[in-house]
Amino acid sequence: MHEILKALGASVIMTITDLPEDILYCVISFLHPFTILRVRQLSKHFASLTRQRTVWSNVYQSSTSFLPDTAPSELDAAELERIVIRSYKLDMNWELPTPKIVQQRLLTGNPNKTPQESIKLYHGRYLMVGSRSSFVFYDLDADTWDQVIFGSGKTDATFTYYRANTDQPSEVSYISAVASTRWPTYTITKLHRVADVPIGRAMSGFAKITSGWLVHGCNKDSSKSSFNAVLFHIPTQYTYEVPVFVMPSQGDERIFQIDYIITESYIFLLYISRRRTTFEAFPLPDTTVPPIGTPLLSSTHEGKCPGGFTETSLVYSQPNAMRLIANAVTAPSQGMRFFDVELNPNGYITFSDGLHHAFDPGYNIHMSYSKNGALRGVCMAPTTFGLLRIDGTDEQLRVSDLGGPNLEWEGPPAYDIDFDGFRGRLCLVRDEGIVIMDFV
Repeated sequence: MHEILKALGASVIMTITDLPEDILYCVISFLHPFTILRVRQLSKHFASLTRQRTVWSNVYQSSTSFLPDTAPSELDAAELERIVIRSYKLDMNWELPTPKIVQQRLLTGNPNKTPQESIKLYHGRYLMVGSRSSFVFYDLDADTWDQVIFGSGKTDATFTYYRANTDQPSEVSYISAVASTRWPTYTITKLHRVADVPIGRAMSGFAKITSGWLVHGCNKDSSKSSFNAVLFHIPTQYTYEVPVFVMPSQGDERIFQIDYIITESYIFLLYISRRRTTFEAFPLPDTTVPPIGTPLLSSTHEGKCPGGFTETSLVYSQPNAMRLIANAVTAPSQGMRFFDVELNPNGYITFSDGLHHAFDPGYNIHMSYSKNGALRGVCMAPTTFGLLRIDGTDEQLRVSDLGGPNLEWEGPPAYDIDFDGFRGRLCLVRDEGIVIMDFV
């Protein structure tokens, strides 16, 4: 901007502020965010212009930085500016051979701490710490970040946990669901209790929240190979069921895991064996019409994908297609793998050959997906961590080890981890407490 004004001459500099503000907003929005901060210093008028939400909303939408698909609508101009500037700083750090840890903290204040703690980081800010008898939340961006802001306290119940997806803006997402062995319900919270979902007599070991839906496998009779998974629409509190049938088999054909993926239009049921993964698609019900009883959804598509996968994650979806990334545990392509899934009019699900990388990412993989198709994540191996960088243009996977003295610990690197690629924050459960690492 300074070079442009200098080339135009002093007389133009005196009259540029006479341009309509909508044109100035447009011009400023095309500048690099760091340049906008320098333009702010030119005059009080430019200082005012560069603090408008219109500017930073336009910058957000046109940015090539690592940002979520859409900016939360409740953010004001200052918050949007902070997010954009932080994303560019984190990009520069993440492109280093080994990203640098900017800040490291140790959280030891959980009043109900037990050795079996699990954690979940929501929106890069709220940390849930759960044990078998309680769960609490911390606001890691607050001055009092080590003080509990919400929690269950100790009870006579035993809790189980799972990792809920949080692919929604913060104003609508439901960030927690905890199952109790004493009261057969899932309690859904949004930093306050939202709903209790009956889960039947048999406890579910797995559940997932995505786009306002909670799905969990339950009501399973151990003597039978079929059961109905419960699909709960949180905003309306309508309940549906998804039929699950596990074909008895042996060896590489044996189903060792069942997973669920929810898109805007479908819920996908994945039967995972070492030889293949069977996909079954069920259209999501119309929640504008109250259901009669508890409807059982019907499958419309089915397909078999060669190889077994663990920790499958949705990169993006369209009405009849989606892209997944997974850790392929068996041939033909072991290691991290991209592949596309398409629903065809004939009822079959087809799969692309996909791109894969022979790197074995270990386990406990956590990914963040930017609006430009890039991925950023972290994974845990028996003795170390790996930071994952995936370029969305050529889809090449680059891996750098997170080394340095801060991770030279004895024993396992962590009992549990979570990571937010937009905030650049990694949380690790250790014997001494929860280690919080910020990369920006």
